[in-house]
Amino acid sequence: MIEHRVKGLHQLLLLGQIALLVTFFWLWRALWLGLNPADTPILNRSYLVYCLLMVAGVFTEAQSRKWDTAGAYEKSWLKQLPVTLRQIVFAIGALLIFLVVAKDRFISRSFLLTMIPGLYLLLLAGNHWMPRLLCRLIFRSACEGRILLVGDYAKAAKLKSWLRRKAEFGFQTAGILCENKSEVHGFLAPEATVGPQSPPQDLPILGRPSDIGRHIAGHSISHVVLLDNPGTPGFDHRLIRITHAQGARLLVLSDIDEVFQQPVSIVDEDGLKFFTFYREPLQSPINRALKRSLDIAISLPVLVLVLPPACALVWAAQRRQSPGPIFHRQSRAGIQNRVFTLLKFRTMHEGKLDETPATRNDARVFRFGRWLRRFSLDELPQFVNVLRGEMSVVGPRPHLVAHNAEFARVMDHYHVRAFVKPGVTGLAQVRGFRGETKSVEDIAARLQSDMVYLENWSLLLDGGIMLRTVWQMFFPPPTAY
Repeated sequence: MIEHRVKGLHQLLLLGQIALLVTFFWLWRALWLGLNPADTPILNRSYLVYCLLMVAGVFTEAQSRKWDTAGAYEKSWLKQLPVTLRQIVFAIGALLIFLVVAKDRFISRSFLLTMIPGLYLLLLAGNHWMPRLLCRLIFRSACEGRILLVGDYAKAAKLKSWLRRKAEFGFQTAGILCENKSEVHGFLAPEATVGPQSPPQDLPILGRPSDIGRHIAGHSISHVVLLDNPGTPGFDHRLIRITHAQGARLLVLSDIDEVFQQPVSIVDEDGLKFFTFYREPLQSPINRALKRSLDIAISLPVLVLVLPPACALVWAAQRRQSPGPIFHRQSRAGIQNRVFTLLKFRTMHEGKLDETPATRNDARVFRFGRWLRRFSLDELPQFVNVLRGEMSVVGPRPHLVAHNAEFARVMDHYHVRAFVKPGVTGLAQVRGFRGETKSVEDIAARLQSDMVYLENWSLLLDGGIMLRTVWQMFFPPPTAY
């Protein structure tokens, strides 16, 4: 099938990248010894271990990344920059972890530091040119496949970009069988055709679906794509039988996303297949344990080392500017909308606290409280909630129960964000979606970020959000007040 051809290319790309890494490592080692003859021999066993660790890092990065199948002929260098950076981080990270754990001081620091820029540039060039080179070498006419579309011509427009990309992997588009006999041009624009196996400049209508057997044989069709769902009224099930009888592979275009009006995933659960709407990496007990371990590892030092002096400072400022309790407690909606008591440093005058969100230059906020809010320091006590297990360091921000109900009336799937624990910080916040919600668009923007986090959680994502949060504590965005 087509997916195996694409996956095979990705595996070859990985082997090519590893070959580049190994070659460059030893060439650089040889060059380094030429400049530093007093150093250890080139084939030293320790350096062999270092090289293998970097290979393991690149391999791990490839397994953790969703391969981009949008096109092997991607010409943008910008798209390859973050991919290459991830490879370098994983490769050097694996090596550094080993050096720290093993207390290994054998490697030359100068050798390592001077190697990294050159390796990055080489992998960047490989990521840019190698896919197209492999496609030209592998997917020649001998490996060519031919695709025949069957069904409504209007639905074929959805496959326009897909067909162009599959041409990169050696698949030509023969045409379409539909009830409309007139040939329609302009389906595949000539300026979009790239690569050694360019698709046709139009999509010819070859005949009616009832002629499928003749056209599979006459055009050497390897893949038939049905554009109409077999469950629709009037579908001719003989098309499936004839396709198989002719020895062609069959693909059926799914319209399930349109039926539910949102993306749908198929999961295999105990031998049964189900449609589901959301991927949830945090349903894995291993992932939950990793996330909880990270929460404890961060919240404990904060509560022991940071919170006590912060409490003393806030208490002293409150005594001068706004006497009253040091903490403010609010009922918030947590995971599965379970209500919990959230802790914050009090930033409003006593007696003026209510459930109305603060606005810019809000008179209820005293002077030092305004500074706390701007730099997000009023959130520090929430690490108590993290240690209790009511919150996580990273997750969707918890809202007031009343506001949750209000937002849910505006957004049908709003409560999906409650599939995970709320966080002290979150993806929406580091993207600048914080402060007062003034419109439906504000709610939608935050919800969209929460959904991205829900479906794409990883420790790496959590780490990135925490780093961006620390940055914004020193350089607050305009929405912080």
